[in-house]
Amino acid sequence: MPLNSLYNSFKPIFYISVIFGTMPLRLIKKPYLHLKPTKYGIYYLLLCLTCVLIHGMATPWFFVKTRSSTLLLEPDVDATNTSTYVKFIRNQTSAQILTMKVLNNLINTFMSVGSYTVSLFFVLNKLPMFQSYLADVDRGLVPFMKFNPRINYYIALLLTGYFIIMFATICSFYIFVVISQKGGFTFQLWSTFLLFVVFSSFSSECQFLDLALCLLYRFRAINDFLKIYSTQREMFNAFIPLSYSKKVTVKQRLTVRRVELAHQCNNKLCDLIEDLNCIYKLQLLLTVSGCFIKILFNIYFALFASFINDKKRNDDIQTVNTILWTTFYCTRFLVISIVACNTSGEANKTKSIVSSVNRRSFDSEMKEELNIFLQNTSNQNFKFNACGLFTLSTQLITSAVASGTTYLVILIQFRPPVS
Repeated sequence: MPLNSLYNSFKPIFYISVIFGTMPLRLIKKPYLHLKPTKYGIYYLLLCLTCVLIHGMATPWFFVKTRSSTLLLEPDVDATNTSTYVKFIRNQTSAQILTMKVLNNLINTFMSVGSYTVSLFFVLNKLPMFQSYLADVDRGLVPFMKFNPRINYYIALLLTGYFIIMFATICSFYIFVVISQKGGFTFQLWSTFLLFVVFSSFSSECQFLDLALCLLYRFRAINDFLKIYSTQREMFNAFIPLSYSKKVTVKQRLTVRRVELAHQCNNKLCDLIEDLNCIYKLQLLLTVSGCFIKILFNIYFALFASFINDKKRNDDIQTVNTILWTTFYCTRFLVISIVACNTSGEANKTKSIVSSVNRRSFDSEMKEELNIFLQNTSNQNFKFNACGLFTLSTQLITSAVASGTTYLVILIQFRPPVS
């Protein structure tokens, strides 16, 4: 049951990732459920990576040739009534917007290429072993600590709904915007493939969220089990007779065994949280930094790029489009930061709980086991980091707001004044 629920709950994100080429693995049912590399998945991944690279390298040429980024930005003015200075300012601003639009789309390309790189060099080799170790942890948690395997399905349902809502909202409105613009078949094809580029990175990000949430609830199950004995008198009352009698009840032996299993499962989960960070650290770097830069660009365009616009019918459409994309990147930034922070926080919480249990225990054997448990956890301080450049925590959100405001003020300085 634990093994089946773990792999079955992973299927929605697994198949979504297969569609976007970020999962070069397949599920094998015999002799037992497990993940295995597949050559067709690798070929499809390489094909998607090639298409993304071609799409990214063609971005500057595409924008310069079609000037699609300024289709809705060029005002209808009478050239005879426009001063040379105003013409110069508008040309400079249009060039600036064109440059930033190119950079904006190149960021999507880098994020997508990073996702395929992670899938090819890390997910392909390490994810099957990760899932196998996680299934071993479940075998100990379910019968002895009353861990509910259905939590795996709740995680799958949550992440699948998260992906579908984002995908349906962004795609439906973005395609409507593309069709409403004055562009040929090439422009519509290029813009539609841009959605594939964006959500290929998002699918790899959902893999990390799925695995991080699995670790979060398993750490929480261990902590909840230990809290029972740190808040009740059962721990020290149950083991007082051990010092005076050689007879040990089944309940007492079971309690000792549960603590030993909690120690073993916690050690495995600690190894898994380090492995998870090792697999997806490049993905975390590109996702967090890419979303941060995209948010800045979108806010900049929304606030200051419209000064060369006339009031047109399409202004409302572009405003809603900008709001949707900004919300999309803000949500990704917040969700991945909060999930990573909560997972590492739950892992670090174990040592304080073990210390509390150790102070309430009077049996020598139990105290020895708890001392070993405490010694193994006392020096651990887990934090998800993005290739060692920064850690994912709630402080990252406040730092991003502060630095984003600063960078936005700097970007404003490049806006030429128009009288």
